[in-house]
Amino acid sequence: MKHIILLSVLLAACHPAAGPASPTTPDLAARRAQMLAWLHDYTEAGQFPQDAAGHPLSVFRDARGVRCPMAELIYRSGHGDLVDAVAEKHNDLRLADVHDGPLHAWIVESGLTQEEVEMVQGAMTVEEMQWVEQGQKLQLVNADAVKKAGEWGQVKGHLATAEVALKNATPASLATAQTRRVPRTRPASKQILETMR
Repeated sequence: MKHIILLSVLLAACHPAAGPASPTTPDLAARRAQMLAWLHDYTEAGQFPQDAAGHPLSVFRDARGVRCPMAELIYRSGHGDLVDAVAEKHNDLRLADVHDGPLHAWIVESGLTQEEVEMVQGAMTVEEMQWVEQGQKLQLVNADAVKKAGEWGQVKGHLATAEVALKNATPASLATAQTRRVPRTRPASKQILETMR
């Protein structure tokens, strides 16, 4: 529970407190709700990218075709071309490093903030999970279940924790996402490759 509260506080700290929240458009709120539903489904399915030895792997898409949580959201939103382009040319891309181009436009229009996208993608990195646990001494939502389930339980536990934090941060996140919006364009695979150079 402390972990959820801390994540909510950290997410809130990423959003500037400049007077009343600006109104958000219904489409942005609807997209966010859809992202949260897809993230929940993804977490419950428990199919995550893995390496040849069967350990968690932080890539957009593994050799079996299993997508990371953010690649799954991008794919399910109708932008498989972006997932294919990233998986082909820069499979270990960190969305924290994307600040322009079609992939950034997708992030801005998703209803999630850049910081939230980074948090969801980071939930797949075991090394990052261990750093958070050791460095911040945080507890997971399902700490007992995670201990019993090992690495895969850690991944699932962190995604479940991220989901709760995203739900709790929805009003502030939508206000922030609204201020960061850009004109929506349909991304093309070739354009995304230029943004990754």
